[in-house]
Amino acid sequence: MTDTKLCSKCGTRKLRCEFYKQKRARDGRQAYCIACKRKADSEYNKGYEQRPERILKKRQFELTKKRMLYKQKWQAMRDKHLQIATPPWANKQAIEDIYKKADQLTLETGVVHEVHHIYPLFQFRHIFMGLHVESNLTILTQHEHTEEHKKLRKKYTGN
Repeated sequence: MTDTKLCSKCGTRKLRCEFYKQKRARDGRQAYCIACKRKADSEYNKGYEQRPERILKKRQFELTKKRMLYKQKWQAMRDKHLQIATPPWANKQAIEDIYKKADQLTLETGVVHEVHHIYPLFQFRHIFMGLHVESNLTILTQHEHTEEHKKLRKKYTGN
């Protein structure tokens, strides 16, 4: 074997040690010399952040962050409404037991069960506001819960 090789990028003949190794190549070396390979790689990597798949990934990450912030704000608002809607005389243990029962039903049946407020706590607060007490709670499947909210929304807002 010869000690030199022709670079297919710059067209100069260089020593074989000036080419990266490549097992699949006939002579065991890449077609571009190290200098040309580095230049090509840096040009390729310059546009990395501008590639459509990279932009999409960034956007998805930003949306995920926004969703998480929204979820945190929503949860804080919900907790505040629950606190306001829970009167001092409410049986907190009974309320907790209802939530545990919903979780237990979900595990047993494999169908998601949710606790539903018969009179919603804050969704229609301009008309009425339900209380977070055991007599205002019932357990429904996720589908039934969604349908119930649709009925309420239609009844009180016309949408």
